Amino acid sequence: MIQSDLHSYLFAIAQEKSESIKNHVPDIKAIAVTGSVASGFVYPSSDIDIIAYVENTISDQLKKYVDQDLQICQGKIIAVTEEVLAVNYWVHQIKCEVVYFSERFVCRKLDSLLEDYDISLNTHTVATGLLKARTLYDPVGLIKGWKARLSQYPEELATVLIKSNLDFFPEPVLKASYMERSDHLYVIEGKLRNQDKLLSILCGLNRMYHPGKWKSVRQIYEQMSIKPINLEHRMNMVWQLPMEESIELLSELIYETLDLIRIHRPDIDITSVIND
Repeated sequence: MIQSDLHSYLFAIAQEKSESIKNHVPDIKAIAVTGSVASGFVYPSSDIDIIAYVENTISDQLKKYVDQDLQICQGKIIAVTEEVLAVNYWVHQIKCEVVYFSERFVCRKLDSLLEDYDISLNTHTVATGLLKARTLYDPVGLIKGWKARLSQYPEELATVLIKSNLDFFPEPVLKASYMERSDHLYVIEGKLRNQDKLLSILCGLNRMYHPGKWKSVRQIYEQMSIKPINLEHRMNMVWQLPMEESIELLSELIYETLDLIRIHRPDIDITSVIND
């Protein structure tokens, strides 16, 4: 199946699921598909990610609908609180995840993000899911309003994202851990942490919300106008080169990113990081 046909097929399944939710959940306010199906970049292994927003808390009627649905489709509930219900289904042999959020939960998350400059990945994931979403049902413009609010990216959030991620694992520590103690797992942990901090800083420099996970990060790199040269290739090479070379490559990326901070955010003091 060619990519365009596959995308149409997956999108049709998402629409079918959306219609079912609309017909069985009385307090549904909006529904959207997000992830790869929303972006159009799909593969044979792609799943379907649907986000649905209800007016109040997760109701008994919604739980009953999900339970009845799970008797028809293979799947399971993977998370449930008063304001969130996440369900995995297999629909036509395609994995489909539906996450129900209360309207109040999303409003609180956006307040935390845009007014308190929350940098927790959980909060940013809610934002990026919304921004990437392709609306399936939104009669009162709920999703449209949230997207408009997220388009006003606070400068203070960018500042916090950058400043909070300047504490990198030092290159000498990583090299010594590998060469003197052969502590491979510790070095891997350090490399992962440094890459995640680089991603956070670059999101701040580009006034982007953190994706919250590494899946499909290529699309995030492509959206960035401020970044080290050949960022995607070099971030991947960190995991393909011999350990000592990979540590040096990661350090190069860190120093180049610090140079970008100096150019684009001269108000942020990075002296202590350079000296370390």
